[in-house]
Amino acid sequence: MTAIAQLPPLAPFAAPRPFDRHAAVAANGLRIHAIRQAAAPLVTVQLSIPFGVDSPEQTGIAELLAATLCTGTTELDRAAIEDEIALAGGALRCTVDPERLVLSVTVLTGGLPGTLAVIARCLAGARYPEAELDRERTRLIERVKLANATPKLVARQEILRHCFAGHPLTRQVPEMEHVLAADAGAVRRLSERNLVPSGATLLLVGDVEPARTAELAAEIFQPWQAEHPARHLAPLPALVAGRPTGVAECPQLRTAAVRMVAPSVRRDDPRFPALYLANLVLGGYFSSRLNTNLRERAGLVYGVQSLLLQHAGTPLTMIEFDTGAASGQAALDRVVGDLAELAEHGPGGDEVDRARRYATGVTAIYLTTREGIVDRVSGALAAGLEPGWLHEHLARVAEVPHAEVARAARELLAPAGFTNLIVTNTAPSHQGSPREER
Repeated sequence: MTAIAQLPPLAPFAAPRPFDRHAAVAANGLRIHAIRQAAAPLVTVQLSIPFGVDSPEQTGIAELLAATLCTGTTELDRAAIEDEIALAGGALRCTVDPERLVLSVTVLTGGLPGTLAVIARCLAGARYPEAELDRERTRLIERVKLANATPKLVARQEILRHCFAGHPLTRQVPEMEHVLAADAGAVRRLSERNLVPSGATLLLVGDVEPARTAELAAEIFQPWQAEHPARHLAPLPALVAGRPTGVAECPQLRTAAVRMVAPSVRRDDPRFPALYLANLVLGGYFSSRLNTNLRERAGLVYGVQSLLLQHAGTPLTMIEFDTGAASGQAALDRVVGDLAELAEHGPGGDEVDRARRYATGVTAIYLTTREGIVDRVSGALAAGLEPGWLHEHLARVAEVPHAEVARAARELLAPAGFTNLIVTNTAPSHQGSPREER
């Protein structure tokens, strides 16, 4: 029998090189970040505009605006816009939520100037044609029906309502009557009010020369003008500690969706690197405590995750998982027990080391790909940070002492800090775990 050669030990962690990047602010207030990643002759363009909706009606109007923004200008119709972008190898995508509107596309490097010119024309002169509004309204109605039947979206909206009742962030999906009532005049008024350059961010990542590309983008987007800055979503109200577990009924759910939310710290807070590692140990990756205890040992979930989020400038920790229709409270009790154990005794040194290796390795990989850079940099920019923060964060995670991770778990992940909600169908259902219901 031939002996199998031993694998060599893993090489020491090598931090990724800082970005070759350039930042600029155009005369109209648009912030531009250009980053070179020349593995392929492609460029990803992502424009993010704070959108701050104020009312339930505006949620439906905003969705129609996003759907029709790139369907016609004073000079180009929908076909001409799509053909121009297609010649560069891409297809425009525009999405909106209560916080921001995001327009994105990936194109061949040679097609970048023409693509930016088309986007700038849409921003400066969108017409929102009646025929396109009618067509997209029909499509949007179907998407709203689908969203209202999607358990994950329903559960996310319910926990936001439970924690921040009445805040615009809780309106993740527009009401059907608001979609039907939105007309061209309402869309144009919202466009004039919210679709503005000052406060918006343009991110360009790919095979580019950063300084020259940022200068080109500033020139192309100069015709996009407004007299007022972008509108940010109102701050979230403070979470009330010690509230009893809430229960929300959702007839379309076949399982129980459990969501837990706690206050957190901003990414530029000195405690964030330690919390980042403590959160990974808790539920931030597949080898976490929650995945091991709830999935592998108890068979109560297919998957569970703990997320560090920021909405309307407010940092939050969210734990989310689905379990059997009759197992919601039992699974929640297990999570509360894991939180208490982690807060009281802290993570083990080996747990922190594994989480540290995972964090530094995965982040380093992300920061060597165009898609990964766009994902991580856009998240940092949305949190009010510069792209260079990512490498600084990675260095701090690699060095943060175990004692600080234990302190972060004790101060920021204790069960008393969480507001909990079980979203379930209260109709009679089969009793058992998710494995039994499969």
